[in-house]
Amino acid sequence: MTTTKQSWLKRSLAVLLAVMMVMSMGVADVFAVEPSGTMLTDGTYKVPFSFNYYMAGQMYEMAAGKPNALIQTPATIEVKDGKMTVTLSAVKDGTDYVTKFQYRLQDDENYTEAAVSDTDKDGNVDQISFTIDYTEDYLVTTVHYTSSVEAGFESALCFDFSKAEMEGGDQPPVEGDTEATHTIKLKVDSAKAAEIIKIPDDDGSIMTSNGGIDNAISAYTDEVELVEKDGEYTLLLRMARTGMMSATMEDFHIVEIDPANSENQTHTTITPIETTYNGVEIYEFHISLGTEEQLGNPIYMWCEASASMGDMSMSFYSKVEITPQINYLIDLAEEPMIADGSYTGKVTVEYLSFSYGKQQVLNGLDFSLHEGKITTLIGANGCGKSTLFNLMTKNLKPDQGEVFLREENIANLRLKDFAREAAIVHQYNTAPPDLTVEKLVSYGRTPYHTMGLSSDPQKDEEKIQWALEITHTSKHKDKPVTELSGGQKQRVWIAMALAQDTKVLFLDEPTTYLDVRYQLQILKLIQKLNREYGITIVMVLHDINQSLYYSDEIVAMKDGRIIAHGLPEEIISKELVKEVYGVDLTIQSVDGKPFVIPV
Repeated sequence: MTTTKQSWLKRSLAVLLAVMMVMSMGVADVFAVEPSGTMLTDGTYKVPFSFNYYMAGQMYEMAAGKPNALIQTPATIEVKDGKMTVTLSAVKDGTDYVTKFQYRLQDDENYTEAAVSDTDKDGNVDQISFTIDYTEDYLVTTVHYTSSVEAGFESALCFDFSKAEMEGGDQPPVEGDTEATHTIKLKVDSAKAAEIIKIPDDDGSIMTSNGGIDNAISAYTDEVELVEKDGEYTLLLRMARTGMMSATMEDFHIVEIDPANSENQTHTTITPIETTYNGVEIYEFHISLGTEEQLGNPIYMWCEASASMGDMSMSFYSKVEITPQINYLIDLAEEPMIADGSYTGKVTVEYLSFSYGKQQVLNGLDFSLHEGKITTLIGANGCGKSTLFNLMTKNLKPDQGEVFLREENIANLRLKDFAREAAIVHQYNTAPPDLTVEKLVSYGRTPYHTMGLSSDPQKDEEKIQWALEITHTSKHKDKPVTELSGGQKQRVWIAMALAQDTKVLFLDEPTTYLDVRYQLQILKLIQKLNREYGITIVMVLHDINQSLYYSDEIVAMKDGRIIAHGLPEEIISKELVKEVYGVDLTIQSVDGKPFVIPV
């Protein structure tokens, strides 16, 4: 191969490094765990388990899927007199079924054959059983042979004793220490890590990719387990380990950085658990975070990885900063919640200024929008409300000041992360001629995908169908969007935003160009989303009466300033309307809300 071709391949590989680690990601509830510190008393239990696959001859791809289909979780485990008898259920998959099963403990040199039986006498093995000493801190390695692959599949059998249930459905009595598992969100930042982390003995011959660990973790940052025990917290960090073009990550390190001098760094090797999560091969790391006061501290991590294309391979470093988001410690937080226990959204603007060239448009705006409410920006054309809307939705960057979404500066959020927190319906929207309604709505799930792959297809489908149903667009789901009326199209774009499953919805003049009937339909839909589903609504409207009637709060603007902010019935007056719009109008009350007579 010529030098030019080698250089081209290296560049091609470099471009693809950010992609290679994110294939086959997923989310589930069964994972290999460290010893739980609890011991089951004598009795019979249902215990979930997972298979942790690793290379077994040339059968790697099959081993990643077949055994999970042939041996089903949970296991039945009988604990008695320090022993446990494990019974596994086996099923037939097409013409394939288990023919033999062997096991050994971590310290055993040889495998022992388990008992297999055909309880229903159909000619196929449907039950596997073996008895071993009862303890929770060993690894059971297994080989199971099938009718189609006589070489066998080698894997680790990982029980999750923390989820054991005594037969009959009751939780088992336990002895020893207790644990609590919480849910938290993570923020990942590879760019900052690349600047801070100094890899020992790095001579510059190996390139650094900002996309490796960052992308491999990205599908697992939304709801991460945090185990609390005796006042100490441990993070269960998950990461994809199977990538495109045989990309692999290895040699992981946690980096402790001296706050007084970032050049002083301590690198500690950390060994991941290789396991499966929702049928996907992942790495799982158990990282000690310390006490609750230390939860928000960043974690620095790097690894060495390699990628190959054909006969060529190359190594690279990947670095990442991981920060637990203490504001999203869901079951310990004190933030307001709605009926289903999930967070509502809160938007705060601090000292916000913006200019188009030398023209100052906004100057020092400072306000907060109440969560769980409908807030509407009103004002004459050119007052700055559209610019403010675009700043709050990351379409513009402020000259000065900050916008916070649930206490997180949106400037620090990647677009993908922002899209998981807030959805946007713009004033002008277009769709390709052949794009169907259901397909367009499905694009709302994109923030939860990595390289086009969904981590939870079932959840995606549920959210898409819910969005279609709540907007009354299900009957049009197979139609091209371009064939719909104006009001129907607007409901479809709202449905796409709802499929994002966020607690904040921004709408820029959602009733523009619609006749009165469709305007009212859209506004009533928006009101329903707020009242029944707790979605915080922030919108821009031109019609002052619609703004006053359907909003909980009004933000009135003039010349880039906020001149009134509050409840419609408290702030709207003849004088305010005169100041905002420059006309004298009469104010009356309709259903307890002010109504402007446009005469």
